[in-house]
Amino acid sequence: MGHRVATCRTKKMRRPTGSGAIAEFAPVLFIFFLVILFPLINLIGFATSSATVLMITRQAASVAGSSTTWQEALNGMDQETKKLRNSGFGKFANITPLGGYNSCGADMYIATTNLSTGGTTYATKNSGLGGPADTQNNIYEYQIRTQFTINPWLNMSGMPFIGSVPIVGKPANCAYIANSNAEHPEGLQ
Repeated sequence: MGHRVATCRTKKMRRPTGSGAIAEFAPVLFIFFLVILFPLINLIGFATSSATVLMITRQAASVAGSSTTWQEALNGMDQETKKLRNSGFGKFANITPLGGYNSCGADMYIATTNLSTGGTTYATKNSGLGGPADTQNNIYEYQIRTQFTINPWLNMSGMPFIGSVPIVGKPANCAYIANSNAEHPEGLQ
């Protein structure tokens, strides 16, 4: 009879499939955050901040329109703009005013539209009409022009390529205009 030789077979340990995917996950996640997620957060922040600036502009125009004199309208615009900028909305929006009356970020103009010609003229910014209002031939409006700097929510200024893009990596300016009818045109001078 033949002798059988006992052989010991050893099983080779195999690497589980998919371990390469785990090693690649960290760089892919890093790229996802830096190239997609963080810029997207800044874009969403810009949209929110821009809507806040629009709200400030429209509210300031509304306050000015219901005022009885242009000086009351000017002060009301200033107070409303500062109040909203310092509110939760304004702080969340991360906005900074660019000039304006008393550095509030807004300027007021009185727009005079002639009914017969349809042409519109504007008084000097932040000043009265300069003469009596002619309500028979003209329509008067307060025009509020705001300008703010919108700062990105996440500072990405040090990132190559992305850091120089407005809204995503550096601040961007935002300006809006809103008109409101002068409910008391006799007080415009």
